[in-house]
Amino acid sequence: QQPGQPPLMAPPGQQRPPQQPGQPPMMAPPGQQRPPQQPGQPPMPGQQQPQAPPSGPPGARRPRYPSGPGATAAPPMQPGLPPQPGMPQHTFQAAGAQPPPATMAQPLAPPPTQPGAMMPQSGAPAAQPARQARKGVDPEGVPSPVDVMNIDQDRFKDAPFVTGTQNPPPLSTSDCRVVDEGNASYRAVRSTLNNVPCTSEILKMSKIPLVLSVVPLADPAPGEEPVPLVDHGADGPIRCRRCKAYISAAAVFTDGGRSWICPFCTTSNSVPDNYFCNLDHMGKRHDVRERPELLRGTVEYAAPAAYCARPPQVPGVLFLIDVSYSAVQCGQLHSATQAIRTVLQQHEQSGSHVPLRIGIITFDTELHFYNLNPSLNQPQMMVVSDIEDTFVPLDKGLMVDAKESKDVINTLLDQLPGMFASTKTVAPAYGAAVRSAIMALKNAGGRVISFLSSMPDAGPGSLKKREEVALLGTDKEVKLLTPADSYYSHAAADAVKYGVAFDLFVFPNAYMDLSTMLPLANKTGGAVHRYPYFRGSTMVHELTSDVVNIALGTFGVEAMMRVRTSTGLRPTEFHGAMLMENSQDVELAGVDSKHAISVRIKHDDKIPESANAHFQVALLYTNRFGERRIRVHTLSLKTAAQLAEVFRGADMDTIISALPKMAVSEIPKASLSVLRDKLTASAVGILACYRKHCTNPNTAAGQLILPEGLKLMPVYMNCVLRSPALRPGGDMSSDERAYWQHVIRVGQPNQLLPLLYPRLFALHNLDPQGKGLPTRLRCSRRYFANDGVYLLENGFKMYLYLTSLAPTSFVQSVVGVASVAAINGPMHTLPTTADPLNQRVRGVLDTIRAQRGRHVPLVVVKQKDPNEVQFNRLLAEDKYNEAHSYVDYLCHVHREIQNTNA
Repeated sequence: QQPGQPPLMAPPGQQRPPQQPGQPPMMAPPGQQRPPQQPGQPPMPGQQQPQAPPSGPPGARRPRYPSGPGATAAPPMQPGLPPQPGMPQHTFQAAGAQPPPATMAQPLAPPPTQPGAMMPQSGAPAAQPARQARKGVDPEGVPSPVDVMNIDQDRFKDAPFVTGTQNPPPLSTSDCRVVDEGNASYRAVRSTLNNVPCTSEILKMSKIPLVLSVVPLADPAPGEEPVPLVDHGADGPIRCRRCKAYISAAAVFTDGGRSWICPFCTTSNSVPDNYFCNLDHMGKRHDVRERPELLRGTVEYAAPAAYCARPPQVPGVLFLIDVSYSAVQCGQLHSATQAIRTVLQQHEQSGSHVPLRIGIITFDTELHFYNLNPSLNQPQMMVVSDIEDTFVPLDKGLMVDAKESKDVINTLLDQLPGMFASTKTVAPAYGAAVRSAIMALKNAGGRVISFLSSMPDAGPGSLKKREEVALLGTDKEVKLLTPADSYYSHAAADAVKYGVAFDLFVFPNAYMDLSTMLPLANKTGGAVHRYPYFRGSTMVHELTSDVVNIALGTFGVEAMMRVRTSTGLRPTEFHGAMLMENSQDVELAGVDSKHAISVRIKHDDKIPESANAHFQVALLYTNRFGERRIRVHTLSLKTAAQLAEVFRGADMDTIISALPKMAVSEIPKASLSVLRDKLTASAVGILACYRKHCTNPNTAAGQLILPEGLKLMPVYMNCVLRSPALRPGGDMSSDERAYWQHVIRVGQPNQLLPLLYPRLFALHNLDPQGKGLPTRLRCSRRYFANDGVYLLENGFKMYLYLTSLAPTSFVQSVVGVASVAAINGPMHTLPTTADPLNQRVRGVLDTIRAQRGRHVPLVVVKQKDPNEVQFNRLLAEDKYNEAHSYVDYLCHVHREIQNTNA
């Protein structure tokens, strides 16, 4: 082997020449095993990091970190010192890294597969991709998100997660039953760090932001206990006299039960006489099992009159429907009436006692109000033509009980499509309609489900086209992502005062300037649903599912949220769909079980090492029964005095959800390219800190060592940069970009993770008699067979991908055509037949939709079809245009880590 030359392979039957010092390792010839790792040499890809010899007398056992539930804490790690034996981490040789001089050949990683290489036949195991020799990092040697998720799911397959243990919660993607034993469920409150640093210096050194992901009205999963209701009468809940925190399971009773110590500010509070109870020998109240507020991490209080600014009423659901020309032509009007009819039917069939008050307003260049009083035989329409100074002409009859006025409402829904079938009005007066909706609901609050098919260009709030194609994908694109004026921002602020939330359903066939209208949802706690190039015949099921979820789902109005923390910590930043008039109170016109709010926490003092860090989220709101309630979540976390403990408790899912939320909130102050650089710098900073302070300093510089809990940071961060909210390129409209940024802003970890790293399944080898979902594959073409059929889903869309050699029997049974070539044009549904394979595949689709809680639309894509472009973009581990592949980005991160620590 000559210096500077590539590694040699010995001819078959011959031995290789010995490895010379300072030369790169040589590859073993085919069929021969690689030589074993020699003592003193750094490991190569696929090998574990060499362990230091045990210290102490012969036969003594080395201390190892326990990993199971209930395990004791690991020995502390001192910054700058080598890691303790057994510290979990992931090690491999990065591409282009030069190993240290060796006296003999070192083992190499198996050769990787080039994306797009020859695919294996369908008989090969799906998890074993084809291989083709290539220099660089073996994609099989890098951390796999699928393996991590499968391992975590197996941990909680038969065992529940008990919150009182203070163990790290399951991944957000795992299906798990939660048992509340004094700590709030991770569905409601989840922290980026399960071991909170005791000082701000340790937190800054780690580069990991301390963020809580809060879903204030999170629904318990099926099989879990409902949130208990506590009613203390007119006196209200027991609270700390100093910090106003609510009493919780973390409170400590003293003085024989006559006093309790607040865990947040350590103030001693007197126990009211009507709340007194003696203590047992453990210092616990005898009635603790009868007091949910002392037993559970999440409780709900009945709020007395002092917590009500006005008498609470049953909130309404107002449908605001565009009836202009484009709305009629694309089928939006007809589909909206179908969706409302389904809401009425499901509410009646469910037998629910939850009241449903609804109203309907339609608009074009005029506003149309409908009297739906149950005493009428026919609905009455009243028209307001003065859209510059609009008003509500009805005092009674606009908002009615859905069951009492069922017949009148159904009559109107039958008549609406015909009433506007021949309309020629093009311009919708959406701004005036928004103001009218606020006035209609201001007395009781509620939700406005608005349907809009084109840019509003009539009356107040009218908009003009301002999108310039030349700006898309450039640093100036942020101008298009900023509202053009403040009309809708001011309307949203007024809506919050009256407890009115806006949900935007938009059906664009062209530019709409969604960025200007987004404050209606972003400031009121509403949602945005986008259906580009809407066709009622194929998309009505998706629309109906989304409308039903909002109209009949869990929600509250006139909400106020406050976060309290232990002494030494304080909330500093809030990100989500909300309005804040001060630094403490989060105002939410509407709140539901889907949207998350991120709260960043910082230190203002040191936390005692022996104490827990406590967090409490209190939400005051009016529920669907018109009752004022206080939902309280209390979370107690361990503290960490050492950097290694902080990394050991890092929560990957929450971190990768919080970082893009914080980035999106910086628009328009920062361009998208700057935000992408910041996100990469965040990932590099976190991993470089771990590499520098928590690993053996004698480890070879060419090795990339990742903490076990954050080993998926490179692949997930690359997915964030590839996401439509932030990815480079000018092939996306500003409306679409703004929509996906809203999704990032309000998404929970369990919603964002599938969006970033979609699920991929092979269907061509599906057992017709099987149950559940098939085995999941890594999101890359390297796992595709030439004659395979694959299903990819990200929670927003499903793609059924048929290779050109897909089995004819599968295509005929499932898709209902003679062959793949016979598929002409887009397909969005599968035929329903008695064929077992057809039923099995449709069962898989139904299972996914049930898991996502909505009708995820399906697109059938065949190889070399135009829709294949969108399918390929979602293969998160493969390179696509300007987007890095997983391996390329990981190598880039490794180089940046080396530069940072140089």
